[in-house]
Amino acid sequence: MSEAGKFLIYCIELYRRAKHIDGRTAYELFRSTGADDYVRRSYGALHTTGEQYILADIEGFMSRGQLDKPSSGKRFLDFIKANPIDVPADFRWSRAAANEREMSCLS
Repeated sequence: MSEAGKFLIYCIELYRRAKHIDGRTAYELFRSTGADDYVRRSYGALHTTGEQYILADIEGFMSRGQLDKPSSGKRFLDFIKANPIDVPADFRWSRAAANEREMSCLS
């Protein structure tokens, strides 16, 4: 089983204990709201936080009614359209320059 899968089980159990519900109910709630996919996708960030933060984040996700599966980026594009940023006309991105900037931050 993957680390993200093990973490999902941990989160379901954590939620079950906090809400005083049985495991099947907690599992079905995670499945029906999409929280199971959310936890798997967010494993990298969530597994480094504490129990209270994890619970609050999952409850927030569920309360927002986010039943969405991974989108094609439509919400991101809508956000960018609504919140444009000014980029200098002569700006050119390059991986080498980005790596150089990143490395200079580490020294």
